[in-house]
Amino acid sequence: VQPAFRGRLFLDVTSAGADNRTLGCEPLAAAPAREAMAALVERGLCSFRVKSQNAFRAGYAAIVVANTMPGLGTVPDMTAAPEPDAAVEIPAWAVTQEDGEVLRSWLDTDNSVRLEVEDVPRWPKFGPHQQDAFGRRVVAAI
Repeated sequence: VQPAFRGRLFLDVTSAGADNRTLGCEPLAAAPAREAMAALVERGLCSFRVKSQNAFRAGYAAIVVANTMPGLGTVPDMTAAPEPDAAVEIPAWAVTQEDGEVLRSWLDTDNSVRLEVEDVPRWPKFGPHQQDAFGRRVVAAI
């Protein structure tokens, strides 16, 4: 199952600093009681696991992590290490610093932005009995 999300992106201004940014490293204020909500948080100071736990406990259905370093090449692959990735309760996506700035600017004026995400599998399609970094894949038909 690939993570997907349909709802609103929200900036928790009660947990944000003077620059209207929140790291998600401390408990967040409760998510607005509307449709599914995703929290916009900044990368840094704590693990992605902590950010997702705090968002989940506050009632958010997902998080979007804005990078704090410029460029697409610096967007991290988020993991829950040292815990297994399956332990994460909500989906999360990382965006570039530039995209994070645009989202924050929209949220400063609109309070919430409609967000729809369809994740695609990262595993390349292989035929029967092929192997890659994800392990051996055997396809059998009965």
